[in-house]
Amino acid sequence: MIHKNQTMTKITISILIAILISTFSFGQNCNCESNFKWVKQTFEENDAGFQYVIDQKGRDAYETHNTAILIRVQAAKTLQECTRILYDWLRFFRKGHFGIALKQQSTPQPIAAEINLASNQKSLKVDDKAFEDYVSSLKGMTPEGVWVSGPYTIGIIKTENDYTGFIVDAPGTQWKKHQIKLKLYPDSNTHTYTGEMWMRNFSKIEGQNVELIGKNHIRIGNTFLLKRENPVYEDAQKVKDYLEFINSTQPYFKKISDKTSYLRIPNFNISQKKQSTV
Repeated sequence: MIHKNQTMTKITISILIAILISTFSFGQNCNCESNFKWVKQTFEENDAGFQYVIDQKGRDAYETHNTAILIRVQAAKTLQECTRILYDWLRFFRKGHFGIALKQQSTPQPIAAEINLASNQKSLKVDDKAFEDYVSSLKGMTPEGVWVSGPYTIGIIKTENDYTGFIVDAPGTQWKKHQIKLKLYPDSNTHTYTGEMWMRNFSKIEGQNVELIGKNHIRIGNTFLLKRENPVYEDAQKVKDYLEFINSTQPYFKKISDKTSYLRIPNFNISQKKQSTV
């Protein structure tokens, strides 16, 4: 936690950046421009990935982004408007890993709900009973069905020229039932897929590689792994072994055959030394 001064409040730079304000008016104690300057300086000095993004996108692009955001900041009239602008500034660096919430200084309870970026998130009109019956009747291998990737349970169904994934259940999130969570686009020539998905905060990531792992797993991008819940098919043993290998979080050793053994060390932190069985 980093402190600015007594009139300003704390901002945590990590997964969540929270702007804490007093109970007085917006203009009296916490104007948007001072918040922006402090968030910018704090982020530049503390974020581990800051320089990497600058190297990738260029200093000129960053300065152009700062200028455009500052114009909006200077015109902001409310805390809610300022909060959204600061979030837009953060999106230059990463999408889907930040949130901004307003909180009252004298209490840990928020004085305003987290920005709900779901207001414009499209939903898919689904007859739940008909979808359930349809999934139960599936025989061929397609992405259709019910999938899980905590905390989400996602239904996937064919829609025109693509497959649409919609929320069945998403406890602990702002996602609502039937909102569209992902899209899979098949390529008939290569029999592969590309995809797009919406992160927890509803930011959209496009052009993702899609990997079908056996019959019951789909990986979208580098981190989003879906496991089929219904219908479930029998996977080959080599697929089961592969999933066991990549999902291990501790040093892992397995003898595959008389000539082959598999060793996985997912983390070289010294704290993992005692976990070694080799």
